[in-house]
Amino acid sequence: MEIWDANNMILCAIITVGIQATFFVIAATCKFDKVTDFAGGTNFVVLALVTFFVGGVSTTSKCADNTPGSPETHLGPEAHLGLGHT
Repeated sequence: MEIWDANNMILCAIITVGIQATFFVIAATCKFDKVTDFAGGTNFVVLALVTFFVGGVSTTSKCADNTPGSPETHLGPEAHLGLGHT
């Protein structure tokens, strides 16, 4: 059984639990609640960076494919509005 999934959800869960537990210990030890907003923001930024760098891109999206011969290069801009070829 492989623990890592294709969308890195397990990795994100592990990171989230680690960050939140760390800031919980800080808040409980120091008896103040000033770090909870910082913990949430830090969690968001860390997960955004991790998923950006770890995730990778294996294929281009259909809309971003403007290589010669792709359907988007032949239809023109009005095709995206539903006004193009019928």
